[in-house]
Amino acid sequence: MKLQTYCKSFQKAFFIKSKAGTRSELEDEIGAYFNNQCIYCLKNNEYHVNNIFASPNDSVKLFGYIFGGLIMTIGMTTLIWMNGFITSGGIVIGGLIIYHTSGKAPTSIVRAFNNYKIKRGKRK
Repeated sequence: MKLQTYCKSFQKAFFIKSKAGTRSELEDEIGAYFNNQCIYCLKNNEYHVNNIFASPNDSVKLFGYIFGGLIMTIGMTTLIWMNGFITSGGIVIGGLIIYHTSGKAPTSIVRAFNNYKIKRGKRK
C-alpha cells in the first residue's frame, strides 16, 4: 500500500515514505503532527496523520500475477512430465495466488487504514 497526502498549497497528491501498516503505526513512526515538504511546490507544511490516505500498491498485484503464472506453468509442466497428462493442480494453485493478490486482501487493508482515524490532540 502507498501512503500519500495532498499539498495544502499546490493541491496535488504526493507520497509519504513509510512502511506503516496502520495509522497508529504511522503516528508512532512520524508523530501525530509532522512537517513534510511538497515535491511539487517545495513548501514545508504541517500535516496530521489523519490527512494521510492509502491507495493499493500495483507492484504487489504485478508480483502476484507473475508468481501465479509461474506456479501455473511449472505445475502444469511438472505434472505433464510425471503423469503424461495435464491435471488441474497447477492451474488451481496459480489461479488462487493471482486471485488473492488482486482480490479483496489488498483493498481491505487500504480500506481499514483509511477508515481508522487518530484522535486529534494538542500539538507538542
